Amino acid sequence: MDNKEAALPDPNEPGNRGGSGAASLRSHLDNDARRSTAPRPALGVDRSQHTILVVDDSEAAKYAVARGLRAAGFRTLEGSAGAECLELAPKADAVVLDVHLPDINGLEVCRLLRANDATASLPIVHMTAVYQGEEHEAQSIAAGANAYLGAPVAPAELAALLDDLVVVVTRAKE
Repeated sequence: MDNKEAALPDPNEPGNRGGSGAASLRSHLDNDARRSTAPRPALGVDRSQHTILVVDDSEAAKYAVARGLRAAGFRTLEGSAGAECLELAPKADAVVLDVHLPDINGLEVCRLLRANDATASLPIVHMTAVYQGEEHEAQSIAAGANAYLGAPVAPAELAALLDDLVVVVTRAKE
């Protein structure tokens, strides 16, 4: 299906209130977007000029993260697997990467991105709802991730972290 949003039930349709996690998620995100709680971008960050690649095999999780980042002003690309991440990463300014992917483990994807000259300095945020704890965080950082977050994460928190990471990489390139 080309339209990712069409895959989620409409919370306003009869029978979709309260019982569907996707409908509840969409309603929550719509309310968050209206409240505009995202912090102002870091000094010198024009979020509209930065593309964040969101990679997660869970359509609902990917939708939630991408929607929050777009509401904060970022552009987004989306992928559902490690191979897609490796293909799309050169077009992005940062990557939000799930650890558990269907084809290639997110830790290995991170190592492969770091080994490629075109993506070696790309900010990578590992985000997972499954693998949480100090041991998993240490493995993620050792694989080359800049940050490790347990999901769910508030959109404003993720946007602020990405602001900081994008600023560091931008300054290093200057």
